[in-house]
Amino acid sequence: MYESFKIKVQSFSIENKGPFEIIAIILANNLFVAAFTYIIMFFALINIAVNSYLLAYVFYLTNPLEFILLIGPHGIFEIPALILAATSGLVLSMSIIKKFRKEKHHADYFKDSLRIFLVSVLLFVVAAFVEVLVTYQIALRIA
Repeated sequence: MYESFKIKVQSFSIENKGPFEIIAIILANNLFVAAFTYIIMFFALINIAVNSYLLAYVFYLTNPLEFILLIGPHGIFEIPALILAATSGLVLSMSIIKKFRKEKHHADYFKDSLRIFLVSVLLFVVAAFVEVLVTYQIALRIA
């Protein structure tokens, strides 16, 4: 799984791109995952599990200080964004279930799912900027 993740990251081929192009690539990928998690609701828990595994595996492979320096700055925004995207998908599924049961407040759940999703999108935007403008600079200094 780690190797396929590494190949996926390398497929972005960001070496010769400017910071805003890299931000756009990272943001597009994160927003795709968020939207997919929102729409395919059962994927939410799988997505959290896979990302948790990858995060733990990278922590296992690296020096703890480097891990904190390279994951921390953007992870502060990206990890909650991922959790909120998953939460929004689960709230959406609750909305759908309530609609089929003809319960009153299904529309409120739907609106809440959209609000949660929008907060996750905003956090993903911040995370993409921090990842490129801060984390990348830290990575250059560590290397």
